[in-house]
Amino acid sequence: MKISNKHFIIISLFLTIGITLGIFYYSNRPISIIEDNNSLIQENKSDTTLVDEILEDKSSIEDVKTNNKTINIISFGDMMLDRYIRRFIDNKGINAIFENITPILQNKDMVVANLEGSVSNFPPKPLQPNNVQFTFDPKVVPELKKIGFTHFSLANNHSRDFGAEGIKQTKEFLDKEGIKYFGDSNNKTSLSYIQDLDGFKIGLVGYHELFNPDTTSTIQEIKNIRDKSDFIIVYPHWGIEYKTFFSQSQQEKAYQFIDTGADAIIGAHPHVIQPVEIYKNKAIFYSLGNFVFDQTFSQNTQQGLAVNISLENKNIVYEIITMQSKNLIPYTLEGNERNKILSTIADNSVVSDEIKSSIKSGSFSLSR
Repeated sequence: MKISNKHFIIISLFLTIGITLGIFYYSNRPISIIEDNNSLIQENKSDTTLVDEILEDKSSIEDVKTNNKTINIISFGDMMLDRYIRRFIDNKGINAIFENITPILQNKDMVVANLEGSVSNFPPKPLQPNNVQFTFDPKVVPELKKIGFTHFSLANNHSRDFGAEGIKQTKEFLDKEGIKYFGDSNNKTSLSYIQDLDGFKIGLVGYHELFNPDTTSTIQEIKNIRDKSDFIIVYPHWGIEYKTFFSQSQQEKAYQFIDTGADAIIGAHPHVIQPVEIYKNKAIFYSLGNFVFDQTFSQNTQQGLAVNISLENKNIVYEIITMQSKNLIPYTLEGNERNKILSTIADNSVVSDEIKSSIKSGSFSLSR
């Protein structure tokens, strides 16, 4: 059939319109896909930003967890408030004992000492040097609170000098003033205390070697509080009296405690200063020596240390404060007397040469 010019024009027009529409559709479809991809990329970018924000928030949480705010914990050695110290307090008041060291207690989150005796209503034994049963006047407890003491270790050989009733009264008098305690002379009960400092938890664990040298219960206690604590300090009452170097037994037990999860160890009982050791990047102070005691028969028994642990974001700074008692009153030392003690500690310590040099300057730091 012959197509007329009119029909040919109409068909051509329809074909042209169809082709044009097809070209328009397909030429625009890739643009739509690209836009969809861009949207997807933008969404993914938003998700990435969200992840970054989450990670940033997590980082902030970690900063708090690792203590962006510096925490300061100062620890002292043996504190005995009976015998000639008790007579001094009765005559001059307890503040006269501590007035020279109160400045170093300022701005501390925790102040810890080894309470070498019971707080009870039992009358003290007759005043004589060979009296080794210690009980402290309950009136001193509110004053100790005012001075700044926050925690006491009861893991020692004198906490039960007046039996179970003596330790019961001790806890009652401390509880009344809100002073915390930890440790047991038999290593059986209340071995630890966890202090919450704005979400950062300090675990304190006591260990007493003399009555029960077995470390099983102490090791188990460290395990029990490891996941509940951000930093654990073990306070062992151990070693040989008046020996200026630590024993193999002390060292072995220190290693056990650190292998179990302790972050630092601060020892007492020898009544003299003993050296420092660093094991697995953890500090061991084998003995801080006497803090408040009436053992005036030698210079070594009248010298002691306070250790301030500063927990910073990524570092632990250990400040070593040298002290000496004069007429039963502890003083902080400066100058040549301080330098001599620090040099002796450094020379005898089991640490790197770098740490020895730092100890001589009065402080050293370890990474967390």
